[in-house]
Amino acid sequence: SDVCSSDLETIAHLLTHLLDKGLDAETAMGEAMKRLDGAFAFCALIKDRPDLLLVARQGSALAIGLGDGESYIGSDAIGLAPLTRKIVYLEEGDWAAVRRDGITVRDRKGKVVDRPAKITEVTDEEVGKGNHAHFMEKEIHEQPEVIGDTLGYYYNPVRRRIVLPPLPFRINDVPRITIIAAGTSFYS
Repeated sequence: SDVCSSDLETIAHLLTHLLDKGLDAETAMGEAMKRLDGAFAFCALIKDRPDLLLVARQGSALAIGLGDGESYIGSDAIGLAPLTRKIVYLEEGDWAAVRRDGITVRDRKGKVVDRPAKITEVTDEEVGKGNHAHFMEKEIHEQPEVIGDTLGYYYNPVRRRIVLPPLPFRINDVPRITIIAAGTSFYS
């Protein structure tokens, strides 16, 4: 059956299962991609292949930065700006084998495709981390403001009610709500 990637841990289990069946890393990745659905961006490091990163994206951002004898993975040019300005953007459903000396990009069907590197105009100086050591630290410290902004958008303090935007269905007709996607955040 297909795997719904609402939780990236299922992808790790699927890749492990395929590797345990004797598939090499890139073949396992190709087989896994045929079974994945949903939105994701991930990077897999295979224990016996420390020279290789397997990355994929669908519905989420992922870019590969190319350096001199090195490659980087990030969500976009801003995240990669401190390291390189040469960026390869993966398209929907693409996956790639990333090594120090280069990359091989494949589409959802496993066909090798050419995704040309682009030189980004974003530079390290333009990317502001403020007084934080790295972006994750900055994001952690920005959480109260972001949560406040989000709640401020939906919460009406005068009426003391949450006001949702127009929905294509009646909320009272929804029999159940399931909240998914706490895997990585749970471990973090």
